[in-house]
Amino acid sequence: MAPPGGAARSDGAVTCSGAEAARYRRLEREWQDGVGHQLLDEPLARPGSAAVVVHQRARLVAALRTAPEGPIVEVGCGKGHFLDQLARARGGAGGLLVGVDVSRAVERLPAQGFAGIKADGEALPLRDASVGAVVYDGALHHVIDYPTAVREAVRVLVRGGLLLIHEPVTSWFSRLAHRLLDPIVFRKCVYESPIDIHFKHAFREKVILRVLREEGLAVERVRTDFLAYPLTGCYASSPFARNEKLMRRLLALEERLAALPVAGAVLRQFAWRFTVAARKPRLGG
Repeated sequence: MAPPGGAARSDGAVTCSGAEAARYRRLEREWQDGVGHQLLDEPLARPGSAAVVVHQRARLVAALRTAPEGPIVEVGCGKGHFLDQLARARGGAGGLLVGVDVSRAVERLPAQGFAGIKADGEALPLRDASVGAVVYDGALHHVIDYPTAVREAVRVLVRGGLLLIHEPVTSWFSRLAHRLLDPIVFRKCVYESPIDIHFKHAFREKVILRVLREEGLAVERVRTDFLAYPLTGCYASSPFARNEKLMRRLLALEERLAALPVAGAVLRQFAWRFTVAARKPRLGG
């Protein structure tokens, strides 16, 4: 489904006129500098949702232990919450941590000990084969031409480098749930950006997987977050988001259920998030 004024591209993404794309990119920057900037702290502001988001990011932190030496770049870093969790997990050891974002939030990164770059994922101002890992923690679906953004991430990775993508699932279930729940959840809560609203139906997990395979990367994919995360209101306002004990119990239950062969496979059909870990081939690989 293409947004108004857009058309489906052969790789599954959406194209629109240059002027239209430029307008949405400008609107996205303005929204992120204003509303989005204020919302960046929200997932960590409530004990229950904080337990969920820290748990989600801990999986990414664990995956990054297999990344080769070199800078780790988070695209769409916001105020650097993930980078901060990663730095604390590494105990100050390791290489340079870099945040890339289109909003003014990136300006606060140097004070936290991180490098900050104001840029868009569609055109990373980084040299070819210059970083050990690239992370998208819920930011890739904010990029209009996300296949190009994926290729850009691959371009800047060293041989053997790791690309981690953690994003919302687009499935029959998630589309139905959003159709039913969004008018209720977001009636009093502004939580979607202009690109969210107009391009989210074009965001496809299968497109990301296809681009990565075309680029020759070895890909692993898992679907998660079918229980605790949706009850937080997907980081938006929810009574459950205040209950840390409940969320931790649900996270533990979710882990146990996911490990069951049959039940896990069924429940993953109702997952709300997916994680892709893609490895750039080494020389001669």
